[in-house]
Amino acid sequence: MNKLEIPTPSQNLIKRRRFLGLAAGGVAAFALVPGRNLVRDFDFLSDERNILEGARPLAEHLRPPKSLRGVGVNSLNVYLYDEDIQRHAVSSCQSLGGKHMRIFVDDWEDPLEAHPGAYNKGQIEKIRRFCELVATVDPTISVTLDVFDFYPFVAATPNGVYGAPSGFSTPYLEKNTHHENPQVDFFLNPEKFALYSERARFVVSMLADIPNLVAFGVANEFHLPPEFGSVQKREMTTEWFAKAATAIRAVAPRSVIYTGTRHPLVIDESLLSDTNGIVNTAHPYPMMGFDWDSLTAHLPKMRLPLLIQELGIPTHIYYGKIPVPSDELLVGLMKKTLSHLTYIDEKGTRRIASEHFAPWKAHSGHPQDYFPNPADLPASSLMLRKLSSVITNL
Repeated sequence: MNKLEIPTPSQNLIKRRRFLGLAAGGVAAFALVPGRNLVRDFDFLSDERNILEGARPLAEHLRPPKSLRGVGVNSLNVYLYDEDIQRHAVSSCQSLGGKHMRIFVDDWEDPLEAHPGAYNKGQIEKIRRFCELVATVDPTISVTLDVFDFYPFVAATPNGVYGAPSGFSTPYLEKNTHHENPQVDFFLNPEKFALYSERARFVVSMLADIPNLVAFGVANEFHLPPEFGSVQKREMTTEWFAKAATAIRAVAPRSVIYTGTRHPLVIDESLLSDTNGIVNTAHPYPMMGFDWDSLTAHLPKMRLPLLIQELGIPTHIYYGKIPVPSDELLVGLMKKTLSHLTYIDEKGTRRIASEHFAPWKAHSGHPQDYFPNPADLPASSLMLRKLSSVITNL
């Protein structure tokens, strides 16, 4: 295996978002037309209270756990930075009405260099200290952790797909014994699952006792390649997810486990035999060709609670490609997302399908833009605070 260079925190964040940004680029580019008034196109609803007016929550078993209800923020690898930046991130979460902070295990600190379980314990300790800081600053804010990121480890193939550098490799891309496509082989190959499982169990076992770390994500946006046959897709990914959740549950029996999927239909909820403490996720970016129709059809049939874990402005669009104020556009994108997340049930009652919303990309003035400054987002901040209030009062 080629040795991964361990970048500095700022390099880390740039590289990590490059994977995600380029991964979405092929779809989202078609949504961008030079000179087009994107604000006008998306800002078609005057008030988010009208969007949710009269909506009632789902049945209790379809609502997220109380520790995950409300507005959240995506804070990625904030624990790698100094305490001032960490406190700024927590303060920003508070100012946005946030109750949750989602972070990722540092995917460039490769736990597989020497031994599958030999993850850098120093990084684990940094995550622990960050959770302790959050609890000290605001004990009402919970933390969630993605223990694996599918993009750099599996989807970032050595030929440069998803922005991988030339020659980049991981054990998940090698020794494809069950399918020639490494993404497919990842879900079928028991040796690769053993690598994943040991990594996940090691990380979670060292952190499961932290009171405000309330949920673990199995793998950020795991999926099969689009060209792979659709008939087997959901059975394969569902079986893999069930095994992964079982591995994590063995060391964190009381923690919530979330899928991390971009679309909830990546798995077939009806095939899961044990759904206790399991929640599904969606990352519905309106500018990325998200399949709203299938999401709308799924909502009345949900068997798992749904977290809208990422919404807003995709990273790759953000770097100088939109000539409109990010605050204004972010409001429009959030409104569009909300407008798709209510439906009428069989009794004629209007339901809200999710009680967890977390904006992704928002300009902050910070060089990396990962810790939004509400002062730069007055309209978005107001909307998120109102949304948090609406969810609290459901």
